[in-house]
Amino acid sequence: MSFNNHRDGAKYNVDYDDISIRYHEGYVSDLVVNTDDVSCWGEESDVHVTSSIFYSTVSEKANGISSHIAAKMDNYDGTTTIRLSEASTLPIITVKENEDYAAEIVLMSRNVKIEGDVDDGEDRKGGYLQVIHTPETVQMVQGVEFFNMGRRSERDRYPLQLAYSGDLEGTLISRNSFRQSNQRCISIEGTSNVTVSENTAHKTVGHCIYVGFQSQYNLITKNLVSETSSLGWHDRINGENDNYAGAFLNWFHPNDYISNIAVAGDRNGFLFENNYQIRFEDGTWDRGINIRKMKFGNFIDNVARSNHYHGFHFNYLESGSETKFTGSKAIKNRDRGFYVYAADNVTIEDSLFAESSTIGLDLRWTDNVRISEATIRGFTDETKKLVSPPYFNKPCISRYYNAPVGYRSMMHIWRGHNDIGANLTNVLFTDFDHSGPCEEAIPIGFNTNDMHGSSSEHFNYLMMLQNVTIDGNKIMDAEHPATEKGVRDIVIHDIDGSTNPLGGSSQPGMFVSNVPWLRAFAGQPCQQHRHGISYCPNSCYRTVSFLVDQISSKDLDLRITREDGKQAIVPFAYKYDDDPHFINYYGYRRRFSVSLPEGIYQAEFISNLQPTWPQFALLDWEGIPSCEGHVSESNIALIEPPADCHEIIINGDMERGTYQWYHRNGWQTSHGAIVAVEEGIDGSTAVRYYNRTNGYHGIGQNLDTRCIRQNVNEFYEIELYYRLENGTTPFICDPFTNSWETRCPFVTWMEQGYDSDGNLDTRYIHRKAETIVP
Repeated sequence: MSFNNHRDGAKYNVDYDDISIRYHEGYVSDLVVNTDDVSCWGEESDVHVTSSIFYSTVSEKANGISSHIAAKMDNYDGTTTIRLSEASTLPIITVKENEDYAAEIVLMSRNVKIEGDVDDGEDRKGGYLQVIHTPETVQMVQGVEFFNMGRRSERDRYPLQLAYSGDLEGTLISRNSFRQSNQRCISIEGTSNVTVSENTAHKTVGHCIYVGFQSQYNLITKNLVSETSSLGWHDRINGENDNYAGAFLNWFHPNDYISNIAVAGDRNGFLFENNYQIRFEDGTWDRGINIRKMKFGNFIDNVARSNHYHGFHFNYLESGSETKFTGSKAIKNRDRGFYVYAADNVTIEDSLFAESSTIGLDLRWTDNVRISEATIRGFTDETKKLVSPPYFNKPCISRYYNAPVGYRSMMHIWRGHNDIGANLTNVLFTDFDHSGPCEEAIPIGFNTNDMHGSSSEHFNYLMMLQNVTIDGNKIMDAEHPATEKGVRDIVIHDIDGSTNPLGGSSQPGMFVSNVPWLRAFAGQPCQQHRHGISYCPNSCYRTVSFLVDQISSKDLDLRITREDGKQAIVPFAYKYDDDPHFINYYGYRRRFSVSLPEGIYQAEFISNLQPTWPQFALLDWEGIPSCEGHVSESNIALIEPPADCHEIIINGDMERGTYQWYHRNGWQTSHGAIVAVEEGIDGSTAVRYYNRTNGYHGIGQNLDTRCIRQNVNEFYEIELYYRLENGTTPFICDPFTNSWETRCPFVTWMEQGYDSDGNLDTRYIHRKAETIVP
């Protein structure tokens, strides 16, 4: 064989010998399926094979296969070979290769077909079938193919709708198919006790199976929806959110979802939107029913795979009752596999969260979580191969393919339900050890985006692990919270020692941020690991925070001394020292966080190693872990040095400006702030509180608690001068009215402390001093 060099025109001869070509991989046209499943499928029928890989945003790379049955061949072993009229150019994962990842093949043809006509000049305006205002009349729609149905951008003009019919017990919507629908598939509004089962849908627009307001006790089971697309923003109906489509959309409770599949949607697989009010047929809203407080139905054995955004997305689960998800499988979703926002008392069991390209399991503002019998998986080598060229982009190197985080934990308790964040039991983390582009994959990460207030640089999300296995050398990422947000007090409990990176143990251990004050009192020496984490064997900690006056404590540390003489110096966590507004906000206190095993301890504040006092110290005890051997509330003594209590107001003449003076606005300065001005008596310095938006907005100061305790039954006189202005005009207040708009200022005494349940108890005593009038 010869060829030309196109640069210089020279010719070369190349000899080949012993060439062999073997089939390695390629297009697929034959599919082997169970005979019983396809016994009624005929040749030339339309079928759809769902996606096995990540969602594609480009038309050249389809999200599944549409074809016809060219031939059926009985293999006489309980299986049948189906030959497609067009071979698949995309990889198909079979049950034999991986049961969890396998594609589905579904029949889309039906013997009865309803096809929407096309309006002149409008190809998105098909027909619709509506059952409305038919209470207690059983309906059955079964075995029908709906094609080009629904009218784009028109309310209540969906392919199949049950609307405001009340209780329709016995109604069955089953074994229908929906193709190329212009807006939704099955819509249920104001209707209950309907069974929607074994329906299939492909290439539909907007929410496909929609359960709306005043619709409960419906059973949604064994349905498959593939390639749902969202409506464009300008096509959406006012008050609806089909521009953020879910293959399954739920607005009301309780409804049961069992054994459904949502695959390759351009937004969400399952979307549960829970409003704080209810919508009626006439479009009005009523806050008398808060849907967020309604009890959740059964959610069992549902699958979300290859969706572009979220596999499962649940908002505001706030009933207080247990919300349970059983047998969920979130696989190869581009953004989040399983996402919960604002929930309490959640159980996730017997589930798989695999190969989401951003986060597998993300529970945001969600407390009191139990995750058990679950597998959380990063990227497998097989998947990395499937998403490499020519099929898709390489993983971990684009905004759609990040290095995955298996489980993303919150940093803060949201509602403080027994101060428990999450319990993980019998959970396996695997396939997170990678080199190259996916090197940053991590089994456990932390949400550093939702941090605010005085806890913004503090971890208090009590997480406990029991029989948790983390394959590989990566564990969790404490490095990013430390470098990005200054959080250096992460504490995770290994209740039974099973997650010890050096081998299982029968004794509890602690994963902690790699800082000396968290390692100092461990039962055995702590071992440092990657990503800023250490493991301390034979240790069980409980955390207590000392909240103090933020202005007077900038140079302080907290010294902890155990009875055996062991000491640790604990620095504070605070981010507002350089913020002139929030440093003077009374609610953003400086925090010293201490996590300790059992023992007798003394705590004292120091400056340059000398004892001092920060005006007050509130002890905030966090949740009680289920391991034994942690410190208790009676085992820490706080040392207070002597106090000079002659004058308990600091900077009373305000010559030091706003030093030690506080305001009550935790928002931006447009809602109120304080500033030092030369507008006091005879031009002296005063503090101006401007942009006040509430009657209780005024200046205040934290008093030295030592002086209050040392001078019980003593008399203190409060004296101050003030001037009120409305804009630049002096305002004359009324000392005899209770109207907050016109009354004169008075002094309020605020007392705070944490009760036995760890809740902050605040008490106000008003009118400790009032305006004097002639």
